[in-house]
Amino acid sequence: MANLRSNAKAFIHERVIYEYMMNRFDESNLKMKHIVKDGRLLHKEKTIRVSALAPIDTLFPDVKYMKIEGDGGKHGRPGEIKFITSDFNYHKDEIEKFNEFKKQRGCIIVLRHDELPKGLLDVYNEIDVFELDRNDFERYVKANFDWYFHKQLQSRDPQHYKIWIMSQSRNFYKWNKKSNVEPAFLSGRWCPKEKGLTGYDISKNDKVIFVKFGREFQISNKVQKCWNEREEIYHNWYIDNIYIADVTLPLTDRKDYCEFYGKDINSPLWMSEVTSKKLWPRVFEFKNKYTIDCDINLKEMYNDLPNIVHPKMYYALTQQMTMEINESQYSQLLEYVLYKQSYIELENRIINTMVTKENNQVGLYEH
Repeated sequence: MANLRSNAKAFIHERVIYEYMMNRFDESNLKMKHIVKDGRLLHKEKTIRVSALAPIDTLFPDVKYMKIEGDGGKHGRPGEIKFITSDFNYHKDEIEKFNEFKKQRGCIIVLRHDELPKGLLDVYNEIDVFELDRNDFERYVKANFDWYFHKQLQSRDPQHYKIWIMSQSRNFYKWNKKSNVEPAFLSGRWCPKEKGLTGYDISKNDKVIFVKFGREFQISNKVQKCWNEREEIYHNWYIDNIYIADVTLPLTDRKDYCEFYGKDINSPLWMSEVTSKKLWPRVFEFKNKYTIDCDINLKEMYNDLPNIVHPKMYYALTQQMTMEINESQYSQLLEYVLYKQSYIELENRIINTMVTKENNQVGLYEH
């Protein structure tokens, strides 16, 4: 008799909703219906537009920050995404995180509202529920069927590549010579923070832009605080280095990676693993294409390339997220960096020439 039980992943899962929301937001067309307000079902539903949306991940809450037009919340609010409202269960399972979620006016975002979970109103009677446009979601899934099909099979057209922005953390450039563990820029291996990424997402021939942010100590906290309080880019946030690489080995499970190279799975692959018991679970390999040392002010860049600085660069730094950009944004970024660097170099040459000329004149007067 056939075994009807299966461990196969569902074809339509919550990540598809995440991608739908991000896609529509990028098109400035993410709309939702306000179904439940302050714990009460609205008799007259209101369609609203999302005006700000942080990149979505799989940790509760899925949406760390979003702003809804007419919401009145100065600093936005978090949201948890579910297929139906009754699936929400964090008021029972994640008490500490739920209390913070409640404090920040967290809401539930669903494809279909059925009923509020049992016991939710007892602990959060001001809950809001927003419902996405199911017809639009269905159109999105149908239009992207081939993409999701190949993602489910973990296969991708080798001619198609993605472009990613990642932050150069200490594991990328710091070297612990006593342990013989090379930094990532020498070893050519890396692991993204996100658990939901697979070898389909980060695949061979993809491009990765590793960005080193600098200028001040604890710059991440200052950048985040400036945006949260004033929605401005921190004035002293700079890019010191851009390291562009091609992926040569897709994102792979650490166990498979170590077996392939004959390594002990517990042997450190990065500097942080020398002193910490925490091991990064996956690995991809890359090869350097070129490196650009630079001195780029992100506040100035925001004037010309706002959608690259925020959210792409912003979340790559503050949340250590892996941010995807398209080919047009990639070209714009490189053109901007190279233009700025050539301008700075020209300016420095002019200044050096002027200083040399002044010194020569002083020498003539002294004689």
